[in-house]
Amino acid sequence: MLLDCRRLSEVFIVTKYINKNDKFLEVLTDYCPNDRYDFLENLKKMTEANKKMFPEVKDFFYTPQFLEEEQAKIKRDHGGELKKLPQMAQMAKDIVYEEEYNSLYKTTSKLLHFCPFSLNGDMLLETKDEKFNYFKRIGFNIRENQTKKFIN
Repeated sequence: MLLDCRRLSEVFIVTKYINKNDKFLEVLTDYCPNDRYDFLENLKKMTEANKKMFPEVKDFFYTPQFLEEEQAKIKRDHGGELKKLPQMAQMAKDIVYEEEYNSLYKTTSKLLHFCPFSLNGDMLLETKDEKFNYFKRIGFNIRENQTKKFIN
């Protein structure tokens, strides 16, 4: 549940950041090509890893050539310039959400990213009071998003 709260908080931060100038769709489409380009880059790495892990498989759905052609098309369609969103911490700061970001992200990072602590976690986060607080945060993010118009 804590990680779901973090995910909703990320959605809230990004959508509020993008919507700062009331041009949500326009700004969103500016950033999507970079995300797709990065996704294709990771697919190339995954395909190479799969070839090493599963040498008996001869055909993979994504060929390096296909992925490179798709990446070249993205760059060509956008004049070679791909816009990237700022880091989550910077977006939170820009929308005056830094305190909430810091409290939630520092806590969830130890659970989301591997470290010895994340093997077991901390049962203190499983109390009824803690669960209630996370539900309140989820509700806050949902209400906050519903009060804004995200499409021009």
